[in-house]
Amino acid sequence: TTPFDVAKVRLQTDTQNSLPNTFVLLYRIGRDEGLIKGLWRGVGPNVARATLTTAAQISSYDHSKHLMLEAGWLREGPALHFLSSVVAGFSAATANNPVDVVKSRMQAEAVKAGVTPKHRNIPQVLGLILKSEGVPGLYKGWFPNWCRIAPHTCITFLLFEQFRRLCGINPI
Repeated sequence: TTPFDVAKVRLQTDTQNSLPNTFVLLYRIGRDEGLIKGLWRGVGPNVARATLTTAAQISSYDHSKHLMLEAGWLREGPALHFLSSVVAGFSAATANNPVDVVKSRMQAEAVKAGVTPKHRNIPQVLGLILKSEGVPGLYKGWFPNWCRIAPHTCITFLLFEQFRRLCGINPI
């Protein structure tokens, strides 16, 4: 997905409306910046983001579900699954947002032959952001990120629990 993610970020940050459609843009990036250096720019943060998202979703869903059950707030069922999913979506957005900001900064910058990019790798970009914007800079776009990931997380875990029930598998 990284080449399409690079194209998406470039199109989203194109304030001059000078970029063509996705496929022409992908061709130009590959031709001008390189198939690997251009089209796969930000693959490290992409993998880190996916890892952090999944780890935060699964662990916080399971933990919040058990906390609510043990506290007697809710019984096993859709309400518990929904509230646990909301917590999981919040946790996922909070865990992945810093890496998402790093990824977007790297992907928004075109690679030019013979020129060292301003945004080179995860630690270097994190340092730049922390130095110039502080910790709040790592959470730019958190709310839209949460609005994107929360519905997906809720639907995923609600369906997961219903499929478990339909297959006769006990809740975890």
